[in-house]
Amino acid sequence: MASSRYRSEVRPLVKRLKQLPISSSSARANTIATKIAPLITSEATFQELTIDPFLLPADSWNISNSIVSRALGALKDVQELLSVDDPGRSALRDPVQRCLDRIWFPLVAWIEFFVPCSGYIDVRSEAYEHVEAVLYLLLELVRQKNTFSHLLSQTPQLYGRIMWLWLHVPEYLPGDADQQLRCHVVWNSILVGAVTKTIARNSSGYGVESNESEDRYASSQAIAGVHHTPRQIYRLAIRSARQMIYNVNDHGLTYSSEAFGLMERHLALVNDLVVYVLRIDNHARDVVADLVHLARSLEARASSLMAAGRACSVLCEIWMSASSNRPLVWALRDGVFPVLINVSRRLSHDAGWRYLMGGYLCKVAARTAHAPVLRAYMAHKGRASLRTAGCLAEKALGALDSLNATRMAWYKALFPHASYLSHRDARFLMLLANDLVFKVDVKEVLSKVTRMRHTQPSGTKRDVFEVAADFSDMPLESPEVKYVDEDSAFEQREDEPTIIITATLCPLPERSKTPARIIA
Repeated sequence: MASSRYRSEVRPLVKRLKQLPISSSSARANTIATKIAPLITSEATFQELTIDPFLLPADSWNISNSIVSRALGALKDVQELLSVDDPGRSALRDPVQRCLDRIWFPLVAWIEFFVPCSGYIDVRSEAYEHVEAVLYLLLELVRQKNTFSHLLSQTPQLYGRIMWLWLHVPEYLPGDADQQLRCHVVWNSILVGAVTKTIARNSSGYGVESNESEDRYASSQAIAGVHHTPRQIYRLAIRSARQMIYNVNDHGLTYSSEAFGLMERHLALVNDLVVYVLRIDNHARDVVADLVHLARSLEARASSLMAAGRACSVLCEIWMSASSNRPLVWALRDGVFPVLINVSRRLSHDAGWRYLMGGYLCKVAARTAHAPVLRAYMAHKGRASLRTAGCLAEKALGALDSLNATRMAWYKALFPHASYLSHRDARFLMLLANDLVFKVDVKEVLSKVTRMRHTQPSGTKRDVFEVAADFSDMPLESPEVKYVDEDSAFEQREDEPTIIITATLCPLPERSKTPARIIA
């Protein structure tokens, strides 16, 4: 049979090609490739793939079936051909391409049949060798996608399958806990490589390093093929990472080093998605919380410190690309700041990480100019200090440690109702209020106060008046003078009638319950 011929004639030749050192002459590789070419381009080779798997009866949907077993063997043989590296790959390029041109659509049909999400073969009740065979084959196809672009463009659903499997791999892990961890590490390692090669224009590189290096066609097909919202894609990617850490913590002595090395690659891929491929204005609250939890879990182990740095990197890129400060405030409330400081300090021996973490901490420090960020920072930073970050800008950043407490007290005193007020808005309100103070008709206000002292309403404080200016009503009319309520924070000063001028900035955020005011 054709499969026997491949095993007896082609496989030994492919093995010889793989054993050639990279420094070997092209003549030696061409000599072997010349013998392989007629064998793999023959119509008799890979005949096992010509049977349509979707026409097989349901009782044939298992690995023990002879037709399915032979087709799986053919897939492994194709993968073996594609995995030959230079100098053998260059010598085999033309015959392999002619071979794939001939068998492409039957090959894709069997890939679709074997992938776990197809539902034809139950991964949990079967031997799972077919899963790894398909994953390795998909990796080789996208690793050489520039060569096979004319074929991949006709079946872009393969990009979607790769992305889907990367996101959903925890759902298909077979066996007991140890076996599941082993499969999770091996399968996800293959898929991280496959997705990375998919989204990068240069499939021989290590990821997307700029907007220009992204393969936009393949990326768009991969994202569209999973039929998930962007937020759900990130939710599933982080869920897979957390599941692996849980398994390592519970059963992972054997695969812990491999898992943590993979975790860094997995999170680096998520980082590429956040920065270059799948940018969104604001990520989901639970994604931020899961990333903080993941970073904290990884930071607790010396062997996973680099992976913890990647988790911090993803978090920082999320709040740097966000349209508001909400993701940063969420992360600070979840306790990310001490983790950032610990990771920065413990990776300070590495110049690249020292520079990277310093840049992220500068962004956090700069955004403490916004009241919500400052509040979350001061309330949840614990004993962590910018002075101990070990990053390039630690001296400059450390000066903020002594200033933030003072700034926090100033905000509380001056803006008691402005829970969301930014530094820019605060300065604007101050200018408006000061302008009002200088322009107010003092005689008119005093005249109103004199009359009002004779008829004080119940439920108000004696001799404490408020002159309220609402800048949403323009042009600004003569400000209203009124008594303050008994539960007001305003108090009388020096036993004299006290007049307090407040200014309200509008329009206000829709979810605000109290207006932002400044007291003058």
